[in-house]
Amino acid sequence: VYRPTLSFWYKLAGEQGTGLFKAELLGENQVNATSLQVANVFTSTTGGEWAFVWLPLEFSEVYTGATAVRFSLSQPANSQTRVYLDEVSLGAAWGGPNKNFLPVVFKN
Repeated sequence: VYRPTLSFWYKLAGEQGTGLFKAELLGENQVNATSLQVANVFTSTTGGEWAFVWLPLEFSEVYTGATAVRFSLSQPANSQTRVYLDEVSLGAAWGGPNKNFLPVVFKN
């Protein structure tokens, strides 16, 4: 997959700042391909409106290993914080293998 990316919408509901929402994207690092390692992490304690998150897998441009996603919500025992997820997607990022190198000089 070219530049694997996790994207999703989330919304924290409940008491502001009482819960910690975490999304983790895991993959096989080429140095240690025997286990999945955390490649990118998103955390938030802010509630309110729906928000969009985009997490790229940062191991390599073209990736062929296993991937995993882990969502968690940590909160005090008396908290009523909830997290809602929508449109969760793990796939290739837009862009393709086209690259430009600057400076570009055109000759007639």
